[in-house]
Amino acid sequence: MARIDSARPPTVEVRAVCDCTDLDVETVRKYAADVMVATGHDAFELSVLLADDTYVRELNQRYRGVDRTTNVLAFPQQDSLEALPGPALLGDVVISVEKARRDSARAGHSLLDELKKLTVHGILHLSGHDHRTGSQARRMRQLEQEVTERIR
Repeated sequence: MARIDSARPPTVEVRAVCDCTDLDVETVRKYAADVMVATGHDAFELSVLLADDTYVRELNQRYRGVDRTTNVLAFPQQDSLEALPGPALLGDVVISVEKARRDSARAGHSLLDELKKLTVHGILHLSGHDHRTGSQARRMRQLEQEVTERIR
């Protein structure tokens, strides 16, 4: 993966609260920073939490009223992405590593590739994109592809 140059790389914190000792968390952090630059959010900070299904299910129930796990949740911390003084937290991306493992096996690619896909997806949600309608879903898939191609 080629690094995208930035005057000041965005601050990205990745924390794991699940059994994922087989993951290279630093690679996930660097990739998330590249996504932040590629999406024009290099002035923001980002938090990524790698969790298990139970943790993500509880968050999904508490904040969305949906009693099941999901692959990724995004919690924006800004009402507006207008220029703010100093670095501001864009938001939190929470990824279920267990679900990502299942989905990557089903799709026939690596867990790391699935985590990268979910990182892009989560950051796009923090940027205000959604996929509730067909046209929104098509636009989001297009943006995911553009971002992914840009940082290869």
